[in-house]
Amino acid sequence: AQPFRQVEYVQRALEISLPCLAPLLHMALLVLPVAVVGNEQQALDICRFYNATSIHQTLQQSALDDSKVLKLPCTYAGELTERIAGQVRHFLGYLFVFCASDAHVIPLHSTAVIYLSEGAEPRIDGALPNANELCIETARRLASVLAVGPQTAARAADGTSLKLRRALEELKNRVLQELNVLRRAVRLAEVDHYAAAACAHALVTHPNRELLLDILQREQTYVHATEDARDVLTMLREHFKMPIST
Repeated sequence: AQPFRQVEYVQRALEISLPCLAPLLHMALLVLPVAVVGNEQQALDICRFYNATSIHQTLQQSALDDSKVLKLPCTYAGELTERIAGQVRHFLGYLFVFCASDAHVIPLHSTAVIYLSEGAEPRIDGALPNANELCIETARRLASVLAVGPQTAARAADGTSLKLRRALEELKNRVLQELNVLRRAVRLAEVDHYAAAACAHALVTHPNRELLLDILQREQTYVHATEDARDVLTMLREHFKMPIST
């Protein structure tokens, strides 16, 4: 039973976050830094779920400077009241989230705060990406597994939590495989204009195009990307009418 207990947080987190699951998955894959406020146990479950879905370890391995990548993109920021949350202030590029005993500094760019209130759906404040079809479909799959899972204290006894965790791993593996293919295509495009055209053509009908290009752009802020690599990425984003910076 021990393996089941180790992943029970997945099911608990899903039960809490189901109403906003698709954008939450999308944010985790983009490694967007997030703070969770509210009930401690629920918030910690959400944090573990978010960090398990995130591909931050891959970005960490790519980075030349360890300090540039958040090793755990989702953190618990304490029991915040709505009154205190309303006092959030922007200052010098940072978002200060004030807690009763400490002040947490969260990078302002691409940052969101998840508020958990008892008896209400989770609320996400911040600049949220539109969840793509892969994240929407995965959210549906997770919801369907959750719907037939046990609702008792022995919630993981039939392996429901393991099934949910396996679905998350499949999502991450698919994104990472497609990301590796795109990385290789960009490297070829740096030295070959025909390869650049072929790369753009291959992305035309790719269902995860925006997600992959967004991840690649975030990755280039962590590594010392060459000027050619930045030019290729800029060309691809302009071609698909995507913002050049996120």
